[in-house]
Amino acid sequence: MSELHFNLIFEVNQLLRKEGFDYTLHSIGGCTSCGAELRCHGKSEDIDTIVKLMNDYLKKYFLRLKIREGLILDLISLI
Repeated sequence: MSELHFNLIFEVNQLLRKEGFDYTLHSIGGCTSCGAELRCHGKSEDIDTIVKLMNDYLKKYFLRLKIREGLILDLISLI
């Protein structure tokens, strides 16, 4: 099963920074089985656009993020 591990979260955060988004991705409760959280550190952006960007990156790892509520995301394994 695929998972969103620390290094992958780091890569996603680098992608967000590179694309000019003031957001970072964090695991909830130490692992992403409980979900993930986007945190805004500046200018608010369209969350759907950010999630699409992250999903385009994560598809090569057979992972997808889905908005649960607000900035809380669920991790879905595509395997």
